[in-house]
Amino acid sequence: MKKRYVLLLIAMFFFASAVFAQSRETCPNCNGRGTVVERCSNCRNGAVYCTSCDYKGTIDSRCYSCSGSGSVTKTRNKKCDNCYGQRYFVQEKQEPCGQCRNGQRPVTRRVRDRYGEIRETTEYVNCTSCGGSGTKTVKYNAACRYCGGTGVRGQESYTESCRSCNGRGYTSKTCSRCGGKGCYSCPQCSGYANIKNKCGRCNGNGYIYTQN
Repeated sequence: MKKRYVLLLIAMFFFASAVFAQSRETCPNCNGRGTVVERCSNCRNGAVYCTSCDYKGTIDSRCYSCSGSGSVTKTRNKKCDNCYGQRYFVQEKQEPCGQCRNGQRPVTRRVRDRYGEIRETTEYVNCTSCGGSGTKTVKYNAACRYCGGTGVRGQESYTESCRSCNGRGYTSKTCSRCGGKGCYSCPQCSGYANIKNKCGRCNGNGYIYTQN
């Protein structure tokens, strides 16, 4: 028992001698702060460029309305080639003149005979309305026989610019990850671009021991 006590005292003596033989100095690596400031390796000047939108702030996706072509194909009624959609043609026909009979109109005149008496006589003159022909030219609308007066003859296909994407073939929406900025604050350094870490030389104590 005494032998163990003696050995313990000897060990404590050498330990104390080693401790007192050293001096404590301020850590030159952290200047006594216990921490060192290091450049954040996860960002660039505190910002992380968004890879979801490829730094653009918007995400492009193929337009479903035009399947990415930028144009859509539609059908419409085709105008009749004969009447060009007018449906009718102006035709002319001859009808009997309603102002005369066979081109002559009776005209009553008063004349004095050789005895000096006034008598009424009837004469037939050419009708001024039909020019004495007895018929008049009348215009009327005749339905086109090719389209039946509809103005439409079949259908045709045509293409137009897609309204959903304005002919671009894709639609854009704001990136939800960066909010349309193209980058976001670094989560490791909170946007400060630097990170405080515990000093590895002094283990965060701010001082080191040197041998005298």
